[in-house]
Amino acid sequence: MSSILEDQILMKAEVEETPYNIVVSSQVNDLDYSSSRLDEMNVARKKSKLTDVVLDVGGTEFPCHKVVLATSCTYFKGMFDSGMKECQQRKISIKAIEATTMGSLLDYFYTGKTTITSCNVQSVLRAANFFQVLTLRDKCAKFLITNMNAETCLDIWQMMVSLSLSFSEQAKIYVLDHFKLVFKQIGKELSKVTPKTTLVSKLEGRLTSSDRTFENQKPRETNNVVCFIGAVLDGQKAGDINYFNPINNAWSHLTTNTSSLKGSAVVYDNSIVTRVSKGIHTFNMDTREWNIEVDELIDGDRDELKMILVDERIYFIGGRFHAYDLNKKREVLVEPMLKKVEGTCAVAYGGKIYVFGGRYMHYKETEMIQCYDPNSDTWMHVGDLPEEVPKKDTVAVVFDQFIYLFKDASTIYVYDPKRYEWLRAIPGLETDTYHGRYTATVCNNKIYIISGIISVYDPIHFIYIYTLDPFEGVLELTTKIKVPSPYSSISLRPDKHCVTVRLQS
Repeated sequence: MSSILEDQILMKAEVEETPYNIVVSSQVNDLDYSSSRLDEMNVARKKSKLTDVVLDVGGTEFPCHKVVLATSCTYFKGMFDSGMKECQQRKISIKAIEATTMGSLLDYFYTGKTTITSCNVQSVLRAANFFQVLTLRDKCAKFLITNMNAETCLDIWQMMVSLSLSFSEQAKIYVLDHFKLVFKQIGKELSKVTPKTTLVSKLEGRLTSSDRTFENQKPRETNNVVCFIGAVLDGQKAGDINYFNPINNAWSHLTTNTSSLKGSAVVYDNSIVTRVSKGIHTFNMDTREWNIEVDELIDGDRDELKMILVDERIYFIGGRFHAYDLNKKREVLVEPMLKKVEGTCAVAYGGKIYVFGGRYMHYKETEMIQCYDPNSDTWMHVGDLPEEVPKKDTVAVVFDQFIYLFKDASTIYVYDPKRYEWLRAIPGLETDTYHGRYTATVCNNKIYIISGIISVYDPIHFIYIYTLDPFEGVLELTTKIKVPSPYSSISLRPDKHCVTVRLQS
């Protein structure tokens, strides 16, 4: 009995000695909480529940919540905080935009998402600028710049200037780079053109209504050059990037990366983004500095991994189809291809990716044309390659409204992605068995095609550069550049690539 009593006393002593002032805490962090609350408010908006203001846009009424409007844009925040009469009114009249555009803005306010198309992007841009929704405004501006062509570039340029957006410079550069085609679109005869500066002055004259002047401003003459990634010169490191200057037909050295370059590359904000070892490095053309973007990619060790840039994402084709988000600095898994291929060519056109043919299961050829839409994250089978078009190891570039595809310099095939149709092919030069491993880019209104190997065992002494003038439909050998001393020969790796960049004068 005494033993039981002693145990009870001991237990009581232990309980009494336990401190009562210790606070144990744990933070609850629900990552989906904010988005789910906004979703609920959006549902409430559409059902007119708990709304405290109505936006009247041309007779169409949009019940809303003031707190959402005020936290979404500075226009409404200023209105509701200023003590203006509107902040006391149940109904506010909006006259600056149309009802459908207001609907798109409200979708963005409540969900962070809205759909922009070639039909509504300009109205959404103007509305976003008016209400100072800067993120949406800039997304719309980038959409216009990305999908600009010779028919629309002048209007887009004028719009960017009228809204005082920095994107106006990109539109202006596009006009200069596509001088002939733009001039043709405005109904002039090229034979009557006096210097390019005269046309630029006239084009800039169209912008006077935008309240921006170009007093004493000379047109900016861009020095576009063709940068070549993936050539291995005897005595030269595999990390070198060389460039060809069309103005003086000179081949020069640009920069050297301490690691071996894989060849595939894109240009983003005038920086060359290229594969290095298993990752991605960027070379800024303005600062002439290299930066490490990411150390290791999914399938980063594959030699034939191609890079395609759409908006702020780089998509990789040749392994598992995935993307790298340049803004969020991370890889993103996306919908797999309908047929996983390698040895293919792919281009970005109109915000979509087109993949032509290729190999699957390592050796089988496919004639399938696959199209990927990043907005819906979906693939479509949009047609097949004609019998005469090569199915693998091809090269493709976009020039204005068409895609130009080829395997060698003998024939250039032309594809219209808007109609999913093949146009008449452009005859090239007689096939030269000593040329191979082609790559291409668009520079100064022409397509530059570069080749330079006869076989793995027989290096050559020249780089062959062809130019295709899409206006005339003529392919010609522009120059062959002797490998500069002290290099005796050149070998183009299969994963070589070339891009067009602007050099600072």
